[in-house]
Amino acid sequence: MSTAEIPKVTPVRRNRRSAPAAAPARTRRPAGPSWLGRAPVAGPRIRLGVLWFLVTVAAATAGRWSSAVVWAVTAAVAAADLVGVWRTWGGVSDRAGPQRAVAASLAGLATAAAGVGVGAAGAALALVGVVSLACTVLLARRGQPSPELSLAAVLPVIACAPVVLVVLEGPLAALFLIGAVSMYDAGNFFFGAQAQRSWEGPVVGGIGVLAVTFTMAALQVQPFDTATAWMAGIVVALACPLGQVVLTAFLPERTTLAVRARRIDTYLVAAPLFLAATWAVG
Repeated sequence: MSTAEIPKVTPVRRNRRSAPAAAPARTRRPAGPSWLGRAPVAGPRIRLGVLWFLVTVAAATAGRWSSAVVWAVTAAVAAADLVGVWRTWGGVSDRAGPQRAVAASLAGLATAAAGVGVGAAGAALALVGVVSLACTVLLARRGQPSPELSLAAVLPVIACAPVVLVVLEGPLAALFLIGAVSMYDAGNFFFGAQAQRSWEGPVVGGIGVLAVTFTMAALQVQPFDTATAWMAGIVVALACPLGQVVLTAFLPERTTLAVRARRIDTYLVAAPLFLAATWAVG
């Protein structure tokens, strides 16, 4: 065999530096049940939120009775929703029995009484507790146990009636409260609805509350001055997530949606504390 017939072999150069092995991708743990609740993202949530904000602001601007009507309807819807989620969780049809109607009527009437004044609101809240407890005993004797009735009737009043009482202190104070809580809700929804960490939404929502507080403190909205407005704003920023936790504690499970009741969960602690702040500085 001649040298021309020998095939040429091209030498292969080996790279001494081998490429580093790819690091294994980190798997993010799915978000578990949160005490702060998670709003569903399906449906016209943004449009409903904007409409809700406009209605509450218009009612606060119009006066006590407009606010009383709006918040009474809100309390009634939330009360009926709480009864529904508890009865559904217990395997009972939420349409069977008068529980939803009783809870909604008691919550709505007690919230509307706040339009009269503080005394009427306090008396109505106490009456709601007594009447709802009596209805619970009566229904239990008829074979329709409804331990959730008192809870469903009282909680919405605690959240909604103070807003009406703040309107009595002044429409600008009411706009401060509604604007701050609405900004918290917006930030919490946009950044927390699908966040992996439950604290992301409340942190952004709290920043929104402080943004509203900055404006109100600069304008010195009555009855607040600059310092007391900042104190009230910080209280609202801390109280909004606390209200979410309180409502979650009274739901069957942390994964329970209770969409209509969640509309007012941030007011559950923030509204009474803000009302106390207006009384303290007024």
